[in-house]
Amino acid sequence: MNGENITYDATEIENYIQLTPTGKYWGDLALFAEYEHTAHRADAKSFIFGPLAQTEFGEVAGIGALHTLNLLFTRTVGNNSTEATQLNTAWQSRLLVNPMIQPGFEYYGQIDKILNPGKPADQQHRIGPVLVGLNSFAPYGKLKYEVGYLFGLTRATERGAVRWRFEYEIPF
Repeated sequence: MNGENITYDATEIENYIQLTPTGKYWGDLALFAEYEHTAHRADAKSFIFGPLAQTEFGEVAGIGALHTLNLLFTRTVGNNSTEATQLNTAWQSRLLVNPMIQPGFEYYGQIDKILNPGKPADQQHRIGPVLVGLNSFAPYGKLKYEVGYLFGLTRATERGAVRWRFEYEIPF
C-alpha cells in the first residue's frame, strides 16, 4: 500500500442476540446480524444474518473440547445487487489445554448461490489446523489470537492460505 491514500469504503453495524444463557443448556445459541452501508452509491449494500452455536463436549486425554459453528447468509440490496443468497459456514473445534494455548482445527465453506449451488468442486471449502489463545492484562484488557493454515479442498479454492486474527479488547 505504499503511496496509496486511505479511503473510506463502508460502515458496518453488527450485533448478536444471545438466545440461551451461557453454559445452561447443551449449547450456547445466538443469532448474528450485520448491515453494511457502502460509501459509493454504485456499490451494493449487504445484510448478513444467521445462527451461531457453541458447545463444550468430548475429551481427549482428560482435556475438554470446544466446538463452534456459524451459518451465515448474505444478501445484497440496492445498486448492483444480485438475487443470490450466499452461505458461509465456519466450524472450529479446539482442545482447552489452557487459555493461552488451544490447538484445534477449523473448516470454512462458501456457497455463492444456495438455491443453485452448482457442483461441489466449484464451491470454496478450506480446512486446516489452528492455534487459539488469550492472555489477560487485567484490568487493562486482554489479547486474543488465532493463527491457522487452511488447505483448499476444491478446484475453486486456493491450495493453501494462512489465516490469522489478533484482537486487543479493552473494557470501558
